[in-house]
Amino acid sequence: DLFGKSMFEETLTQIFQVLQAGDEELEKYVSEIGPIAARKMKDMADRLIKEDLQVDIKWNSPSGKIYEWQGTTPRLGALKTNLNQIESHDPKVFSVEGRVKMISSKGKFRIDDEENEEEYEGKYSPNIKDSIEDLSIEDEIEAEIEKVITENLTTGRKKIKYRLKDISYI
Repeated sequence: DLFGKSMFEETLTQIFQVLQAGDEELEKYVSEIGPIAARKMKDMADRLIKEDLQVDIKWNSPSGKIYEWQGTTPRLGALKTNLNQIESHDPKVFSVEGRVKMISSKGKFRIDDEENEEEYEGKYSPNIKDSIEDLSIEDEIEAEIEKVITENLTTGRKKIKYRLKDISYI
């Protein structure tokens, strides 16, 4: 991508974050990988448990960091149980007109919708880098934003995540 990190590397990093997360962190990381990936990870853990299999996963990242996770039967059970407690709702996409308040080279954005008195802050997709290159603070824009709500069914805590899908000048 524009900032030197591949989508593949980012995805594997997020998967290891979920695998290694404690109870407090899990909601955050599940919201980052999204509902489909979370369901697939839960299904994988369930299948491994049913087949009485264990798994060792190791990845040497391009940055040199080594990620490791041992999927023993108890850890797979805990992963499945923890993922069952987290519900990530299907994404909702909506349009908004507003002003750019922040756009960073690290893939983050903040847009102020003055008309509805709302502020949206989150990450943007690498595939819209061409659309954001010429943006400046206070530019009036129209944006397409994806909203994902992740909820811990045990505690009732909800996390809302926004992802900028598209943006253009008004």
